[in-house]
Amino acid sequence: MGRGRRRIGLLLVLVAVAASVTTVLVDAAWRVESRRPRVVLMGAGDQLSVWVAAGDARLLLASGDDPAAFGNALAQVRRATAPRLDVLLVAGEGRRLLAPAALVNESGARLVAAVGPLGSSPEAEAVGATTLPMLSGSRRFRLPDGLSVVIEVDQVEGAGEEAPDDGSG
Repeated sequence: MGRGRRRIGLLLVLVAVAASVTTVLVDAAWRVESRRPRVVLMGAGDQLSVWVAAGDARLLLASGDDPAAFGNALAQVRRATAPRLDVLLVAGEGRRLLAPAALVNESGARLVAAVGPLGSSPEAEAVGATTLPMLSGSRRFRLPDGLSVVIEVDQVEGAGEEAPDDGSG
């Protein structure tokens, strides 16, 4: 009986060690992969959203009328070991704000801003359109590895407040 328990104990230790090594290797591979700059276009119903990652920096331009497609696409590009989002830019009007609506309140992003006016609709209220700062003119976001994202916004008279400078532009 003692030998059987030892074998079971040894088996459990081997399984734990194998699981730990596998986890460390997968995490290391994801970290190496996430260090390379990536630009990913994601389908979100009738619009495209854009995920840009370089080094530890992540920027998302979110729009679309299909929250399920958006969520699935976002799950594909986000790494479980690094789900952080630094800059969330919301674009669109009406139903085109359905995809980013849930993300605005849960993203934890350092900067959440509107790209142009978001209009007046229940969806705009869901993303907090009246409280989001709005980008105006041209805005450059500098990411690691020499990657830059430039957002050009048409000037709209009477638009909301300008987004604060986060030091990246």
